[in-house]
Parts: sequence; structure tokens; C-alpha cells
Amino acid sequence: MLVLCLTAACGSSERVDGGLDAGADGGARDGDAGDAGAEACGASGSGASSCWTDPSSGLVWAHQDLAPLCGFQAAVDYCEGLTACGASDFRLPNIDELRSSIRGCPGTVTGGACPVHDGSTAADYTSDCFCDPFAGSGPGGCYWDATFGDRCGFGGWPYWSSSRSGPLTTWSVAFHTGNLINGFDMMDSYRVRCVRSM
Repeated sequence: MLVLCLTAACGSSERVDGGLDAGADGGARDGDAGDAGAEACGASGSGASSCWTDPSSGLVWAHQDLAPLCGFQAAVDYCEGLTACGASDFRLPNIDELRSSIRGCPGTVTGGACPVHDGSTAADYTSDCFCDPFAGSGPGGCYWDATFGDRCGFGGWPYWSSSRSGPLTTWSVAFHTGNLINGFDMMDSYRVRCVRSM
């Protein structure tokens, strides 16, 4: 069931049920924490995760089988309250950091032709900012590292970044298309993966 957050915390009793399953992003890792779906987002310190250090960027990504699904402020709060792998300094990634985890989409990998960066407005979006669906180098055609599994398109939900594309919108990444998406309404609900510097 898709939970659209109407308040800062997805665990609030005020919500709209959209009737879609809020599935999982999987992958073989040690230290899996079990289920941590949309309800967990916004709950400080919840959703203990395994972690993966990206060798290309040096960023440490918190990972769990169910990537939380929630509104923008709940995603920010969730990452800031997350303790995982002995660390408590996680944050919601900006679009440059989130983009660094894309694999196999020439236009949107770090240094690709898509001009979007932290600080970009919606006007920076071009035809270089996406690839064909499920044609990535990861499992199942996902545009991310094999660590994250093959469920990048489950439910079709992109991942939040902290970077604004307008006064009430943000940039995000859809890992089943490698797309850097602009104009995401901060009241909507999308997936979240937290990051920290090494």
C-alpha cells in the first residue's frame, strides 16, 4: 500500500492510502535489518541498515531491503535521525551525491552530459538527463550498483535528493531509467536512501 504523507512524519495517523504496494529494493548484503517501509520514515533512529561504501565516490550509503517511502521533510528527518553501521551523521543526499550512485547511463553518471547539479533550476533539465528504462548495467537493468539489487523500478518510485529545483520542488533520481527528475512536489511521497561522508 502506498502511503502519501500529509504531515512531517510518515508514521502519523493522517495519511492517504493510494492502493499500491510500497515494495522493496533488494540485494545481497550482510546485516539486513528486515522490514522498514513507509511507516518507519520520519521515526528518529529507526530503520537500522547495512552500509555500502561506493569506491568511486567514497560516500557511505545506508541500505535496507525496504527503501522507506515518505514525504520530503520526513525523508530529511529520517536520515538525520538514522543510526546505522556505528554512525549517526547520515543526511539526505543532494543531487550530486545521489547522481554519483547512478551506473550505466552515460548522460547522468557523474561527469555526464546532463547539466543538473546541486543548485540547478528546472531549466537545466535536458534530453541528456535520462536513459532507456531497465537498460542499465546493474541487475535487472537497474542504473545502480549490484549491491542494491534488481528492484529499482518497484512501484516506479524515484529517490529524494535534498536539492531544490524550485521553491516547492526538488530533484530526484529514478534508478530504473537513470533519470534526473525535476519538479517533484515536496508534499508527495518517494523513496529515501541516506548517505554520509567517510
